[in-house]
Amino acid sequence: MTEKSNPVIGVSSCLLGETVRYDGGHKKENAIVKFITTGNTIISFCPEVSAQLGTPRPPIELVASDKHIEALGRDDSSLNVTTALNKVASILVNRLQATNAIAYIFKARSPSCGVGTTPLFNQENDAIGFTDGVVAAAILKQLPNLIIVDETAVNDAVKCERFNAACQLASAYHYGSGIEQSLQYAQIIFPTLNVISSAEGFDWQIVLNAHLLPLLNDKSQA
Repeated sequence: MTEKSNPVIGVSSCLLGETVRYDGGHKKENAIVKFITTGNTIISFCPEVSAQLGTPRPPIELVASDKHIEALGRDDSSLNVTTALNKVASILVNRLQATNAIAYIFKARSPSCGVGTTPLFNQENDAIGFTDGVVAAAILKQLPNLIIVDETAVNDAVKCERFNAACQLASAYHYGSGIEQSLQYAQIIFPTLNVISSAEGFDWQIVLNAHLLPLLNDKSQA
């Protein structure tokens, strides 16, 4: 059995109030700072700063070509930072694996960090839909068991409580600290749902996918 420690959670740096955005600002989410940084081990990460794009820096957007999606300068399409962001994504994947990270909170709509919310443009600069940011896409693909949300899923105390309970559940199961403890955390998350009748065949990832993630990502939740 591995000794259990606090859940390790990656967070987009701007959500913690760090001035790393392209305009030199931040997007501090007070609920994350108040309710999630306590009791968890936080990995603060900004892909664009890690890619040495500077702060402030030219804004970028995602553009669909014939076969690929590229991260190009919004005002100067000759600026292509796709390769740089992909390299940073590999570094982040390795870091999350090395630290046994449980979850990640990404910045919505970001060209590097959005999770299904990043605006996508064609080569004529027409908006054609939404997609994942470059780095978020890599994390989703390479770390499928990571609990992944954006800040809209943890922007109040109730949502943060659900998220923290999910991370404790996943951490307890990961570290083998007892199926009973895992079940206790599951009951915190699902107090009105009889989704687990016994420890036999318990799989926290199935429970999360089926019941928790829809709650976390339901924008209508209070």
